[in-house]
Amino acid sequence: MSRAKETTHIHAVADNLDQAADGLTREWGTERRQRWILDTD
Repeated sequence: MSRAKETTHIHAVADNLDQAADGLTREWGTERRQRWILDTD
């Protein structure tokens, strides 16, 4: 999206707007390591 020349629309599946915003913030945050490694016990 950094090279988009027009408007970009994001679609998210969530129960409410706050949940969607939280999910996008978590997914697009600055933390780039693979989360599945951390979630594995």
